[in-house]
Amino acid sequence: MAVEHLPTHALLAVAAGIASHVFYFRIGEHHMYGVRYAQALLATCIGSTIYLTNAVGYSLPSAARTVGALAVCWLVGVYSSLIVYRLFLHPLRKFPGPFGARFGMLWFTTQLGKLDGYYQIHEFHKKYGKRRVWAPAFSDKALREYEPTVQEFNDKLVSRIGENQGKPMNMADWFALYGFDVMGRLAFGKDYHMLDNGKRHWAIDLMTEGMLLSGFRIPTWMFRVLLDIPGLAAGYHKFLKFCADEVKWRVENAEKSGKDITGWLLKAYTNEKHPEADPMLQGDARLIIVAGSDTTSATLTYLFYELAKDPNQVEKLREELKPLVHEAWTDKDIANAPHLNGAINETLRLHPPVPSGIYRRTPPEGTHVGDVYIPGDTTLFTPQFAMGRDEDIYAAADSFVPERWYSKPEMIKHPDAFAPFSMGPFNCIGRNLARMELRTLTAQLLLKYDVKFADGEDGTRLLTKTKDHFTLTVGQLDLVFTPATS
Repeated sequence: MAVEHLPTHALLAVAAGIASHVFYFRIGEHHMYGVRYAQALLATCIGSTIYLTNAVGYSLPSAARTVGALAVCWLVGVYSSLIVYRLFLHPLRKFPGPFGARFGMLWFTTQLGKLDGYYQIHEFHKKYGKRRVWAPAFSDKALREYEPTVQEFNDKLVSRIGENQGKPMNMADWFALYGFDVMGRLAFGKDYHMLDNGKRHWAIDLMTEGMLLSGFRIPTWMFRVLLDIPGLAAGYHKFLKFCADEVKWRVENAEKSGKDITGWLLKAYTNEKHPEADPMLQGDARLIIVAGSDTTSATLTYLFYELAKDPNQVEKLREELKPLVHEAWTDKDIANAPHLNGAINETLRLHPPVPSGIYRRTPPEGTHVGDVYIPGDTTLFTPQFAMGRDEDIYAAADSFVPERWYSKPEMIKHPDAFAPFSMGPFNCIGRNLARMELRTLTAQLLLKYDVKFADGEDGTRLLTKTKDHFTLTVGQLDLVFTPATS
């Protein structure tokens, strides 16, 4: 490769990069192979350097510089083609939004230093917008078996609040302890004893650390690359190991039967000696741990924030609940309480525990949303935080009005927009269990205690310090519980 031919070869490398994007990278799914592509590029560069050194007579530094320059030219071709395509030719180019978002998810990642994706998406909307194995684990029979466990931990939290009545309590922490304790027993038949000790188990912080990367909405291909860089995603890998260890503990310490959620899942592995090694079961464990603890504790925190802000809501709920409960009441007795369910729905609407939404893909033929056509095989998500505060969907969208869910239906303009547990075949299968926890604990607390903000508390830390990493790590909320006055 003569020196005078370098400009020609550089142009050819750029052209090859453009062709690589147009005829390969633009088509199909490649996000799982980022490491493989990087390895292939590195191997090609090394092989080309060796060839120029041994066969053409280049010195090693000269060969390395030449190959490096051509590799950069190839990358320039790939990314120039990608930018032109996304700016002028992409089927989604006409959708409104921030200019930087046209270049891909990496731009959004750069905007999320505060892990406030749910809020940023809401602002974008204001500016631009106008499973069969799992089923038995959440059947009515299984839920009835779970309720005594839920009740046990309800009683523990009520007792701990009783010990501290009249004193400020950071309920964001206490609800987190409650959520993880309930999850541990229901998911694995295991006790973490957090409510007993009043201390956070290290697994809660590990879960938060493990979910951190998700908050930056890093493009999937880059996420896969980052996971393979030693030390960079240590928290994520430690969390995966924790989930795998919990599955292993469950397999080694109990029968492959019902009683807890993993027990139901293990029925599909009756003929396998080491089901704990199955990546699918480990993935199920991650889902159970995150969805079974984070979401419930966040919803309880926000619900009691709303109740502390408006004591009239506490009175309405207490008046509704008193005629429904008796000495041995269960969730069945309060399951249809309209104001209680309305308050829970309002909390899920205003403060969804998965605020930025879940990714879905349009069918190959595309789909219409109103008059807007969305091309097929487009990845999208419906951000529940932004939708829940949209005046086109809800009247007085920023106000906490439980009555809209039973006596004022005119305040809900589009009922099908409410999907805090998602919709369709991939909706949250644990939604009925979650609602049972929310109803029973809320009822027990309100029948026994009044709730108010602690001195100096107004909910600002909760509203501004909460972090979005798919689910939420909520900010501090100091509340005071005192004996019920009515």
